[in-house]
Amino acid sequence: MTIADLSVELPSSVDLTSCDREPIHQIGAIQSIGFLVALSADWVVARVSANAADHLGVAVDALLGASFSALVCAEASHAIRNRLSALYGANAVERAFAVQLLDGGPHYDLAIHLTKEMIVIEAEPSEAAGEFNAGAMVRSMLTRIESNASIPELARTAARLIYALTGFDRVMVYKFHTDGSGEVIAERVGGGLEPYIGLRYPASDIPVQARALLVRNPVRVLFDVTAETSPIVPRLGPTGQPLDLSMSTLRAHSLMHIEYLQNMGVRATMTISLVREGMLWGLIACHHMSPRHVGFARRTAAELFAHTLGLLLDRVERTAIADYETRTRQLHNLILATVAEKGSVGDNIAKLSDQLAELVPSDGLAICIDRTITLTGATPTREEVAALRRFLDGNAASQVYATDELGRVYPPARDFVQQAAGILAIPISRVPRDFLIFFRHEVARSVIWAGDPNKSVQAGPDGERLTPRKSFAAWREIKRGMSAPWTSAEQRGADGLRLTLLEVVLRVLAASETDRQSAMQKQELLIAELNHRVRNILGLTHGLITHSRISATDVDTFAAVLGERVHALARAHDQITAKNWGPGSLATLIATEAGAYLGIRADRVRAPANDILLQPQAFSIVSLVIHEL
Repeated sequence: MTIADLSVELPSSVDLTSCDREPIHQIGAIQSIGFLVALSADWVVARVSANAADHLGVAVDALLGASFSALVCAEASHAIRNRLSALYGANAVERAFAVQLLDGGPHYDLAIHLTKEMIVIEAEPSEAAGEFNAGAMVRSMLTRIESNASIPELARTAARLIYALTGFDRVMVYKFHTDGSGEVIAERVGGGLEPYIGLRYPASDIPVQARALLVRNPVRVLFDVTAETSPIVPRLGPTGQPLDLSMSTLRAHSLMHIEYLQNMGVRATMTISLVREGMLWGLIACHHMSPRHVGFARRTAAELFAHTLGLLLDRVERTAIADYETRTRQLHNLILATVAEKGSVGDNIAKLSDQLAELVPSDGLAICIDRTITLTGATPTREEVAALRRFLDGNAASQVYATDELGRVYPPARDFVQQAAGILAIPISRVPRDFLIFFRHEVARSVIWAGDPNKSVQAGPDGERLTPRKSFAAWREIKRGMSAPWTSAEQRGADGLRLTLLEVVLRVLAASETDRQSAMQKQELLIAELNHRVRNILGLTHGLITHSRISATDVDTFAAVLGERVHALARAHDQITAKNWGPGSLATLIATEAGAYLGIRADRVRAPANDILLQPQAFSIVSLVIHEL
């Protein structure tokens, strides 16, 4: 049985994050194709790679403690000092091409950077003078790519151009997803090699600290995975720490990474970072099946091209975002223009469901306002939405809440995964919150990995250790319980919608408050008018009683006189209330009173030819006066 035969699935005792803690920036060695010299501030040699003696013609022991100016020719010393003066920023690296370090010696390309304590100079053999014009090459490459208007176009063109520039067997453009995994979105591959286009690589393939270094130091090369490395001497400095090789161009690679590449059948690599807004967007990964040295000038051209490509990617993504935001603003304006201020908040939002679905593509919508739940499209049941609403009350902040795997954070959702595998919830009021909940149904995702992404563990003399996978054949994984992901643009659009809906709510509430205030004012006026009328009627009644008592000799007479006067008053009121308490005709009043008392002799009473209109306040008094005649 061999050691490889002991490879098993990871037990719980193996730390899956051990790769993330490996101090790869302090690996203590460089690739032997070049050499390294680290100087103190006064240009005294403090550290060297063991192979520096082969290039400078001085033994390592003699190099340490020597003045670097005395080791190289004056022209080389002058060139290095000039490049040092140009260094700016923590991650700066200056380059000098075709520098002759020793009189009559070979030419070297130099990379110069600073650590906290050291000046680090790396040298590797130059390409033949005049063989490569980096400026002309980069201009040509940019001319071919700057007109590309989409990310797939940019990626395909970039793969083709880097393939031509470097001569690697395979060039891939690799984009990172939000979960840290990466996908090959474009590829240029030589004949006879299996394409990797569309394959996914797990996040663990590129440890956290390696990603951080790729942002700081955008080009990493490995000229030959089988070549011996050259250790840094002495290994530890005065502070007891290895030399920081974060910005090194020749830094050796970890044994785990070497084994990973060997399992792929790769002998040489070059990796160029694609950085957008300070974050690692993706990589241009180059593989060769045999040792390959790409000169410093070509690597510099590739780095400049990748930097420009990052700007173009940013432009394309910003343009797409701007177009989406323009559409969202138009929808927001439409939403505000169609708000019916007389309706309820829920009614208004329900009428906008088509516009909302255009802004946030979804399969169903729940409008949760106060204690009412309105459902549209494919959604869970009303009871399930009510329970989900309680979950959101306790877990969602006052911002948009989105997940494409609801069952992972809210286990009851597994019962309605077909209708709601993912949700995007927009709070539109304070606690207890009202929500607009967009639902997306389950989409079974087929992810094709470059080999089984699960790491294995191998037993060895030093115990168990993680090992990179040995097969990169396409390995298909079906993921269930998830919806289509909510894009960052959709989430930003939803956040804008949240503000728009808050304005809708405020408008409706303001209209309701205005209506309430108007109703209260009308009610107060009515009460005041009724109070005034009641007081008048009571005063009038008091007068009737007083005057009736004066003329009455007994109770029956008093009751009869009072009754007749009340009837006269009632007839007058009937006339003015029939006209909505408006002015009444004097002629009509006279005719009515005459008819009530004279019967068929009423025609003996003649009203004036020119009629007079009496105000309601006078109408009752005049009717009583006529009654007393």
